[in-house]
Amino acid sequence: MSLLARTALDEFRSRPGRIRESAFQLLAADALVTYACEAALEERDPPAALRAILLRTAGDR
Repeated sequence: MSLLARTALDEFRSRPGRIRESAFQLLAADALVTYACEAALEERDPPAALRAILLRTAGDR
């Protein structure tokens, strides 16, 4: 899910300005990160799972 969120964020950033499709990409990314974080809480090591989500969604920054 977090990799899908990263893709949605990349698509959002590729279309600067007030474009409706960009807004949908941002909302999709938010939902996917939220679901990924909820799933991480079910893991054996939630802090490590959350860290992994952050690293995957942060990208090359």
